[in-house]
Amino acid sequence: TVDNLAPIATVFDMQNNSTYRTNKEGKTLRISAKDNIALQYVTIEVDGKTNRIWSGKDVNKSVLSTKLKPDGFTHDVLVKAADYAGNITTLQYKNVRVVSIANKLVEKSEADKKSKNSESKDADSSDDSSDNSSDNDDWIARSQVKKSEKSFENADSFKRKPVNYMEIVAYIGAGIIAILCVALVISVILKKKINVSKLF
Repeated sequence: TVDNLAPIATVFDMQNNSTYRTNKEGKTLRISAKDNIALQYVTIEVDGKTNRIWSGKDVNKSVLSTKLKPDGFTHDVLVKAADYAGNITTLQYKNVRVVSIANKLVEKSEADKKSKNSESKDADSSDDSSDNSSDNDDWIARSQVKKSEKSFENADSFKRKPVNYMEIVAYIGAGIIAILCVALVISVILKKKINVSKLF
C-alpha cells in the first residue's frame, strides 16, 4: 500500500502578526506531530534558517519544544513534519515577534523617569509662577499703602492750612469802597445834568 497521508502537526500558542512577551530565555514553542505510520523528522525554520530538527526517537515524543529568542524583531516561523513516504505538512506563521519582559521593564522605567522629570519641571515652573505672583501681590500692596499715605498727607496738609481772615476782610472792604466810588461818580454826573437842565 502507498502512504498518501501527511502527518498531522499542531503548534501551540502561535499566531500570525503577534507579539509575545517572555523572560530573557525566550518563548517556548511547543509542537505536536503524529503520522499514521511513522514520522521521519520535524523541523522549525526561522526566516528560512533551520532552528531545530527532531528525528529518530526524539520525533516520537508527544510534545516537541524549543525556544525563540526575544530579540524584538519580527520573524517568519515555518514548521515542517514529514513521514518516510515523503508526505510533508507545513505550518507557517508570519510577523512573529518575541520581546523580553526585562526590556519592557527598562522602557517602562525610562518612561516613568521622563514623566517624573516633566512633573518636577512643571512643579518648578508653578513654584516660580507662584513666587512671581506673590511678589506682584507684595508690590501692589506696597503701592496701595504708599497711595493711602499720600492721600492722608494731602488731607492733613489741607486741614492744617490756616484761614487768613484779614485777607477776606480786605477783599470785602475793597469791594465796598469800589461800589461807593461808582455810586459817588454816578451821583456827581446826575447833579451836573440837573444843573445844566436848569440853565436852559
